Amino acid sequence: MLIYIPSPSIRAQYVFDFVLRESLNTEYEFTSNLDFFCSADNQFKWAYGEEIESTPCLPAAALLWQKDIQHQTCAHIIHEDIVPIFHADELRGVHFDVFASIFYLISRYEEYLPCVKDNHRRYAAIQSIALQYGFLETAMVNRYILWLAKWLRSNYSDLDLKLSKPKSLLSVDIDHPFYTRDVSLGKWLKRSLKEMSFLTEKDKYDTTEYMLDKMGDLASIFFILCPQQPSDIDHFNHRDSEAFLSMIDRLRSRSKIGLHPSYYAEERKLMSEELAWLAHQHQRQIKSIRFHYLRFDVETTPDLLLTHDIQNDFSLGYGTHIGFRTSTSLPFYWFDLKKNRKTSLKIYTPCLMDSLFKYHGKQKYREHFLQLVEEVKNYGGVFIPIFHNDIIADEEWREHFEYSVELIKKMN
Repeated sequence: MLIYIPSPSIRAQYVFDFVLRESLNTEYEFTSNLDFFCSADNQFKWAYGEEIESTPCLPAAALLWQKDIQHQTCAHIIHEDIVPIFHADELRGVHFDVFASIFYLISRYEEYLPCVKDNHRRYAAIQSIALQYGFLETAMVNRYILWLAKWLRSNYSDLDLKLSKPKSLLSVDIDHPFYTRDVSLGKWLKRSLKEMSFLTEKDKYDTTEYMLDKMGDLASIFFILCPQQPSDIDHFNHRDSEAFLSMIDRLRSRSKIGLHPSYYAEERKLMSEELAWLAHQHQRQIKSIRFHYLRFDVETTPDLLLTHDIQNDFSLGYGTHIGFRTSTSLPFYWFDLKKNRKTSLKIYTPCLMDSLFKYHGKQKYREHFLQLVEEVKNYGGVFIPIFHNDIIADEEWREHFEYSVELIKKMN
């Protein structure tokens, strides 16, 4: 596939790579030489950002040719089942730019702009364009890509495009491994008297075996919180205890393991020690992380992860809303807007977290879970819910968990 583009652009290269190579499994090349483009005998060729006679063309906004970060004027455009957010001068009946829209959303451009942070210093979902325009709970970027695939096929019916197949990855945060085991004496007395836990051999938060048994062959990853000196907002368990180490040993043989960096891991420079400790217990390099409380600052966190050779991040969800913070369920490589370059850090977007329903008043868990599963089934990508081992200790949430697992098994 040959694509004419008015001038080279790092951002355009990045987003076209993501859409065509990584998402549609299609090879392409750019050219800005109009004579070469017109004379080339490629079977599939089209133009982006310029009208060329007898050639399929799509309009372009200015975003992909910019090199800095500046205020952007977004538009609320509704077209079929997509909501493009960048207007462009009309070409052949199209008046929006899906590539600029994709870049803005997956680069988290809006999070670099002056914005409101919540009490955990996280970007507040209420100001996101996806929430304002009503598509937070849809994988809008996936929908853009499907629209583009249909547009390409309408011009070249024999073009072979391979759309992303839906997958799932069950993820579990182990914030509180045990309820009364391996906690301080004061915490043990308080919890034991409250729950009569000393009368039972099984610690009620020790649900990892149960979860693994229910998941069976489904892909999963457990993120382990293991600070050397836990803060009050982390947990109360001793990571070097026999029970804690035994839990890691059981998990490593049946699931992927990632680090759940502690609440102050970035500010207090604790990442190196926590990664080294978990890698030693896991007996292999830790490649994946999800920050405690989903604390992720677009300006500082990616650099921290890249410095520590982290390959995959699962933190880009909202702690206050369900839905797709990056507007996609497709994995993608992080783009550093400040340095205007693609990085080797791959982003996986979770879309639903049990604690929102358990502790923060969100209602109708199963309806929301089903709707998000259907979104990924219809538009591809990876469906990633977040569960917590201590929440699954609750009988009602065991039922929700089993419902969720059965629904995912039908999806795969």
